[in-house]
Amino acid sequence: MGPQTTPAVSGVDERGVGPPVRTSRAMTVRIAAGGIEKDVERARKMTADAITKQQLAAAESRRVARELRGAGLSVADTARVMDISKGRVAQLTS
Repeated sequence: MGPQTTPAVSGVDERGVGPPVRTSRAMTVRIAAGGIEKDVERARKMTADAITKQQLAAAESRRVARELRGAGLSVADTARVMDISKGRVAQLTS
């Protein structure tokens, strides 16, 4: 048997498996070493950023629809300007 190598990541065993990680769903997961932890964290951050951007876009759509309607545009004209359906204009302005 050859010399045993020390894992490159702290807390990683000889199989390349790290310590248990607690998730928000009270579930224990073991993540294999090799940088995947950073990928997981980046994906989570990107998802959170996308949710925030979607919420900001929705708020802006509501604001613009209300402003157009307040300026006297009809529901149909507002829909055309915003490239959405008349029903969506109604939702945004209710």
